[in-house]
Amino acid sequence: MNLLVKYGSGLLKIRYLMLKSEKYVNRCVKRDMKEITKAPVRVTVDTNIFISALLGSKNCRKIYELFVHSKIDLILSPQLFAELNETLTQSKLRQYFKKEDIEKLNKLLETDAEWVFPKEKISICRDSKDNIILECACAGKVDFIVTGDKDLLSLKKFRKTLIISPRQFLKLF
Repeated sequence: MNLLVKYGSGLLKIRYLMLKSEKYVNRCVKRDMKEITKAPVRVTVDTNIFISALLGSKNCRKIYELFVHSKIDLILSPQLFAELNETLTQSKLRQYFKKEDIEKLNKLLETDAEWVFPKEKISICRDSKDNIILECACAGKVDFIVTGDKDLLSLKKFRKTLIISPRQFLKLF
């Protein structure tokens, strides 16, 4: 059995012999995946992931923690950052967030995220805000876009970037 894994800018081909014990094979795959994911992967995270993390979503919170502990390299653009802050300060959502949590997130993003400034305009999505994520991902040459947005998830891949859900992303770690 061969397993193709996206790593960095290429694909890594891992070969597994089918052994009698399926548990042993699963253990080998898990061990090798941990080795592969030791180097931080480049990720663009949709604003809905940060919102869900602040609201208490378990999977989204784990992704946030991966960023906090430098297990992933978060790639961010000014447009994506502005969209996040616009969403966090909307009157209908403001009541759900503590001001301190928003300030902590903003400070962390300003200092620890890698900022890119997209020059290419992309317009393949129905929602123009989704195009902002794709532009950021292309400018930052990211490995993954993590999102809960069904329109983006339906793309599955954009150029060399895989578009996956939080649950799929966490399976890598």
